[in-house]
Amino acid sequence: MQDSRFDGIPLILETINPDIWAEEIAWLRAQQIAEVA
Repeated sequence: MQDSRFDGIPLILETINPDIWAEEIAWLRAQQIAEVA
């Protein structure tokens, strides 16, 4: 996908517990930042 609206958003999130989605997304974003640094 080359639509800039999707920049910084994980496209697939595999977790069975929706209560931790925010935590999972935050972790994925932190991993992305760590790769850039």
